[in-house]
Amino acid sequence: MNAQLKATRPQDVKGPKEMDVALNTPVVHHRFSLKFSKLESALVLAQLRFLRAAFKYVPEGQNASVRKRQRVGSRLDDITKVIRRCDAFIVGDASRSDQHELEKGIL
Repeated sequence: MNAQLKATRPQDVKGPKEMDVALNTPVVHHRFSLKFSKLESALVLAQLRFLRAAFKYVPEGQNASVRKRQRVGSRLDDITKVIRRCDAFIVGDASRSDQHELEKGIL
């Protein structure tokens, strides 16, 4: 699955051109482990939930209801738990395969 892809259509290079990325940068596809996929999606979901709660709280600031303050605290606890699981994934696995090293770098 580490085959390089070639841009064959103009729309294939539209995004990189807009970002001023070198067009000869190799594109590599990887298959991620199920454990990594679950951790990554849990981390993104926890981040979105925390940000949503925080943005509902911010406009009111000190005048926000107790419930909104508790929700922000609860979401912060949730994201902390997911980050700890990600840390355990990074530190805990004894296998040092290239795939695992790549997944650790992304998390």
